[in-house]
Amino acid sequence: MWRFLFGTLFIITAAVISLIVGVVTILAVAIATTKPVLFVSAGALAYIIVFALTMKWFVGRAKSRIYFTVCAYSIGLLFFAAIAITLLKPLDIPQYHSDSLKKQYWDLPTGSSIAYVHLPGIGVKKPEPIIFLHGGPGTPDMEGDARYFNKLTEDGYDVYIYDELGTGHSMRLNDPRGYGIKRDVADLEAIRNKIGIDRMILIGHSYGGEIAADYLVHYGQHVSKAVFSSPGPIDPSDHSDTQLIARLSNSERWKLYGHLMYPRSLMAYLLLQVNPLAAHTFAGDEEMDAEFDRIYAITEPALHAEGKHYDLPLHHLGFYANQMPQSRMAAPKPDLRVPLSAWDGPALILKGSDDYLSWASAMDYRNALRNSQLIYLEQAGHNEYQDQPELVMNIIRSFLADRPLPVSAYNEDTPPPTFQR
Repeated sequence: MWRFLFGTLFIITAAVISLIVGVVTILAVAIATTKPVLFVSAGALAYIIVFALTMKWFVGRAKSRIYFTVCAYSIGLLFFAAIAITLLKPLDIPQYHSDSLKKQYWDLPTGSSIAYVHLPGIGVKKPEPIIFLHGGPGTPDMEGDARYFNKLTEDGYDVYIYDELGTGHSMRLNDPRGYGIKRDVADLEAIRNKIGIDRMILIGHSYGGEIAADYLVHYGQHVSKAVFSSPGPIDPSDHSDTQLIARLSNSERWKLYGHLMYPRSLMAYLLLQVNPLAAHTFAGDEEMDAEFDRIYAITEPALHAEGKHYDLPLHHLGFYANQMPQSRMAAPKPDLRVPLSAWDGPALILKGSDDYLSWASAMDYRNALRNSQLIYLEQAGHNEYQDQPELVMNIIRSFLADRPLPVSAYNEDTPPPTFQR
């Protein structure tokens, strides 16, 4: 009995090891070619050879050769078939209902085609428009953000909401290596020229705050005021974004792992680490964006304070725009803390009590921006303007109008006791 149990366990272990060899072979070959038929075939061949040689050695020493021969090749074939199906079958792409927004497009000299909505100011027009930069990278919410920031048009501001390159309804790149903050900043400067304005007001949420900060470093003369909503870290050593998963419940976490570890999704991610072009050829934008939609929907509760939620599901998110800047093939993130201090315009920093990003990430902005105020918001998560919509809008309106803010600035260096570390 024990001999049969040990033999079966050995066969399963051999199949797993052969699978690992096959995956490594796929990645090694993908470094040299972007053709899935070549690197996937190489991986399959490696699996077959390693497993067959191992089983030949094992069965040759087993007393029950017939049993172990049948068992070995049955298990090997099942492993091979299961992995082949889940690796090669494209992921589901749902049919989305189009939203009611009338989108326009900027064709920029950077090569980007960017989808946007223009919300015209009402009454006496302010001379400087507001441009909103969404988070992620790769997680636009044009419909929700247009609905929310449309309130600023009542104060005379023209408001522009756009999907950054590789996200939403904007164009995707054939080569994912083109994504990154450098391109996003270049697009923003091209947008300013396209609109035909000299100065503007920036509102950047999460990763959009990083774009705004980088833009200020290079083109700060064109920004009159800046609002940073739960801004992403400008210190490259701050990796607090990894704490997002820790905010999920156990059931949400296991559901997330099921998507992340699904063979086709996992292979696309692994290929991105060695050859982004191979990853993009293996699994294209449409299916990976749809999978990113599903993953984002699972993690969305972690963006809010306890008891808060957001009813509008997001679609057309950008997988490669999100993952490429985080991959090992991406250029290192710039450290903006020192160069950002050269900009002395008025800045507003919003930080929620339940933001998963570190307290230091907000403090880096406050320390760098000499003319800034940090506002701490109770019962607000990373998407604080969704958790405390009326309060945040009142704060932004007061800041833009140079009126006293309805909430006092937080001037301590250490986080408040209610901050969820």
